[in-house]
Amino acid sequence: MYFDSHGRLRNIHDLRYKPLKTVLHRRHNFSLAKSEEIAAFLLPMIAIDPNTRATAREMLEEFSDFFEPKEDDYAPLCFSTPEEKEEEERRVKEEEPDSEDDGSSSYDEVDDADGEYDAEEEANDWWTAHPVLNPDALEAKGISIVDLKTYMEKGTLNDPVKEAKVAKVLDELQRSPR
Repeated sequence: MYFDSHGRLRNIHDLRYKPLKTVLHRRHNFSLAKSEEIAAFLLPMIAIDPNTRATAREMLEEFSDFFEPKEDDYAPLCFSTPEEKEEEERRVKEEEPDSEDDGSSSYDEVDDADGEYDAEEEANDWWTAHPVLNPDALEAKGISIVDLKTYMEKGTLNDPVKEAKVAKVLDELQRSPR
């Protein structure tokens, strides 16, 4: 489902790994301290090897204070200011003055041909590749994504036939492996 016959990711062709704390800081604008705190909490739970992955009990024992409210848990203290981001970028450039360009783009650079990251395009690619939710599959069942959205928002549709079809698709989604 996610990999092709050669073991490569099916829909992501140019994946560049970035540490979680870097993603939290640069992409989501958390302060460096908050990024490190969140990453330290999440990483043990998402370890690839199940033998090294933290259990719920271990997490509760190790990070019991994580759930205690702190002053920097709330905006604006948990986020980086533009000044802090500029200072950090300047500091990183000073620390690595002789670094050579290895051809890979930085995390903040964008990946598509027109020079802009397009989340909508990425979502659309996922959508059209989805075996149950892609437009052709829904059309073959006589419903649309709007029908699904309306049913999920309101819990009902005006057309009982479509409502039954939507309920069947949602049931199929719940039963399918993730």
